Amino acid sequence: MASSNIKGEDMTEAEEEELLSEIHKELKAKRAGSANATNRLYDLTGRLHKNVQPPEVRIQRLMWPCVEHLCLVIAVKTGLLDALVGAKDNSKGGISAGDLAAATQYEEDFITRIMRLLVTLGIGTETGPAQYRPNQAATWFAHSGHAGTIHYFNEIILPISLNIHHCLPTQPQHPLQKSFVESQFGSPFWELLQADEKLRLSFEQSMDAIKALPKTTWFDKVPAADMLRNASRAEDSAATADNEEEEEVVQIVDVGGGTGEDLLKFRSAHPDIRGRFILQDLPQTISGIPSSSTLTSTAAATATGAGPIEAHPHDFFNPQPIHGARLYFLHHIAHDWPDERALLILQNVARAMRRGVSRLLLYDLILPETGCGRDEATFDVVMMCLFNGRERTRAQWEGLLREVRPPLEISKVWRGGEGDGEPVLEVRLEGDGDVGRV
Repeated sequence: MASSNIKGEDMTEAEEEELLSEIHKELKAKRAGSANATNRLYDLTGRLHKNVQPPEVRIQRLMWPCVEHLCLVIAVKTGLLDALVGAKDNSKGGISAGDLAAATQYEEDFITRIMRLLVTLGIGTETGPAQYRPNQAATWFAHSGHAGTIHYFNEIILPISLNIHHCLPTQPQHPLQKSFVESQFGSPFWELLQADEKLRLSFEQSMDAIKALPKTTWFDKVPAADMLRNASRAEDSAATADNEEEEEVVQIVDVGGGTGEDLLKFRSAHPDIRGRFILQDLPQTISGIPSSSTLTSTAAATATGAGPIEAHPHDFFNPQPIHGARLYFLHHIAHDWPDERALLILQNVARAMRRGVSRLLLYDLILPETGCGRDEATFDVVMMCLFNGRERTRAQWEGLLREVRPPLEISKVWRGGEGDGEPVLEVRLEGDGDVGRV
């Protein structure tokens, strides 16, 4: 989100009027279809909210989110949200607490008390005394991916908060040597996922659900299709004017791409682009891709040439096996790791890149130096808790890329519009001015 000169509290009358004017402007932008207006409105109304609350009320209300999260966990674990979303309205225009109690096998008064708080959070609508109707937010939370988010946060974050004194650095002036997760559970987050199938599936469902949210796609921000269509035809490139050989060109390698949501969206939007599109992730993730998917295994792709996307098992801490691809794509990868580990990931890609041909696209946050939005600041702390990772400012990104061998540099930052805090960084080998321009 874009920073603002308007303070979040103790505003003068003129500052309040300026803030209200900005809110009105963003409301108009939202109605006009701006993809970023909702986030900016969230930030601006949050500042207004803080300004009208006296400090003692604000501090008190900062304590309540843990109870609200508990309520969400109960709603997911008991099947209450599934029952609310799946039930049919009765003749009175709502679903009764009694019906929900019968569906979940929990006592009616208990259901009523949980629904009361859910409604105040905007999850479900109250249509009468102990009568409810599902709304968009209830349906959203009942989706398996978002229920997965609730599950893994409840299993991971809450135990950390109860034992935070065990997770802090033993020497306060020293940087964190490991994540809060490793301090609490004795293993890094990714090892916990490998050891707990339910937790791993919840996390993967959550990531896929986030990627599937209606928002500006990564290739609407960066003109990736044009980059591929106008790619360099240098002699050492795999591409030629011959159609048959063009089919063998590796267009995009999605490194750590999960079950392929980003590539599938791109291929659906641009089916005319010939060549190979490769998804890489750990073997257990690749093997979990449904057989009905339009992705193919490496073996099947090699044998039949079928499928618009090839799914390859690969650990990004190992050398990148695909050399000279036109685009390497990393979506929310580097922020999961501290600098020394992120450096290795980037270095493995850089050593596979070909001058005059390859670009690296990093789809990640860039934190502002000042005036950071609540979401971005929260994401940064979540990365610290889960992985000892971090969100990065532009200066931190540039410093990290310079440390890669061979060095990398930011060519351009592609944003989806004003206030877009989650841009795509176009990165190339340092000094490589020969990569085909858009």
